[in-house]
Amino acid sequence: MDRIGTVVPGLLAQLARQPKLAPHLLARLWPRLVGAPLSQRTRPVAFDGGTLTVEVEEQGWLRELEPLSERLRERVNETLGEGTVKAIHLVLRPQPR
Repeated sequence: MDRIGTVVPGLLAQLARQPKLAPHLLARLWPRLVGAPLSQRTRPVAFDGGTLTVEVEEQGWLRELEPLSERLRERVNETLGEGTVKAIHLVLRPQPR
């Protein structure tokens, strides 16, 4: 019988690949995946074809995170399973008018 720690990443990866479930699953897991401080300034908004799109609240944070996107991808894949997220696309969150 498999240990839950070996089964959960595969299950999460399968769920994350479902177009209708991925945004909800990633939003729910986001604070655990990236940490509370970063999750307060970012949010996953789409996951398509292995690319995770993440909205960032301010231009300054966007500039800070761009060089760290590979490390962010690795952190997400530590939970979802290696190869689940192939790229992270950072975008500036639209500001309310």
